[in-house]
Amino acid sequence: MNGHEFELFTADLFRKMGYTVKLTKQTGDQGIDVIAVKNRTSLGVQGKCYSNSVSNKAIQEVAAGIKY
Repeated sequence: MNGHEFELFTADLFRKMGYTVKLTKQTGDQGIDVIAVKNRTSLGVQGKCYSNSVSNKAIQEVAAGIKY
C-alpha cells in the first residue's frame, strides 16, 4: 500500500465510524491528510504508512497543521 492508498483507507475507516471526511490536497496541506468531523469535533489526521518509527518532523507537521 502506498501513502495515498493509506490515506484513502484511513478516510474510509473514519466514514464507517460515522465521520464526515475530507481528503486534503497532496501538497500544501500543512501535514494534514484527512479531516474527519463528527458531533462538532474535527480531527486532523496525518497518515504514515511506515514500518519504522515516525519522525519528530512528522509530529511537528501535524502541530503546524492545526491551523489548516
